[in-house]
Amino acid sequence: MGIDKGILAALADHREKIKGPHFIFSADFPLHSPNNRIEMNHEQILEHLYHSGYDAHEIESHYGKTGRGIIVYQVDDVLAEQLHKLVAGMGQSHSIYNNGQASEMRFHHGAYANRAHYANDTDYWDEAPRDGYHSLPGNAYHFDHKFDYKNVQIAGQLDKWGKNVK
Repeated sequence: MGIDKGILAALADHREKIKGPHFIFSADFPLHSPNNRIEMNHEQILEHLYHSGYDAHEIESHYGKTGRGIIVYQVDDVLAEQLHKLVAGMGQSHSIYNNGQASEMRFHHGAYANRAHYANDTDYWDEAPRDGYHSLPGNAYHFDHKFDYKNVQIAGQLDKWGKNVK
């Protein structure tokens, strides 16, 4: 009895895909529930995305406590805007879009609505740090976008934050 090669291949696939365009959000516990116009829970949203042909998977987020999230790979700018609207319609406070070069944490409601934090780098770990990271499916690889939390900018400027790809 050895390690399932299919599982190893799936884990390697996630390690590669996370370095490309992706979108992250949570469907659990919306902070702005009066704005929740979409009556679907985490499982329903994940299933809907998957059956609609999107490369969507459940991940874990570790920011003070462990929570469920959803990552969608192979996202372009048009799909990212649609997903931002979906997340806003669920009453969630924010979502993250990475275009393969930079990341935007966009706020949908509250005092920072239509504002964002930006990052042009990401940390990756094989061993999970103490806190402040996401875990890919299988919990074998972890990452965190290095957002500039000191600066709040206008949302929708991700193209200005990309770094040169080497």
